[in-house]
Amino acid sequence: MESWRPRPGAAPLTVPLAVYGGRADVVVSPDRLAGWEEHAARFQGLHLFDGGHFYFQDDPAPLLRLVTRHATAALRAPAAVRPS
Repeated sequence: MESWRPRPGAAPLTVPLAVYGGRADVVVSPDRLAGWEEHAARFQGLHLFDGGHFYFQDDPAPLLRLVTRHATAALRAPAAVRPS
């Protein structure tokens, strides 16, 4: 998603979107990650972990548990209404 840019005036994404990152990431800062909220109608939050850009490499289990929880919640939620 590094180079994605919304079209001017584009509606927010209608899919559930959760954002994950490292608190000490110098490549993609938490402030930059927080910007995704304005592009998602069903934002599931910004979730930060200790570490840098590859925060998940030492122990991926906490990230995988959270991704599983968010995906499960998204699948159980009523489908979003498509913009007309």
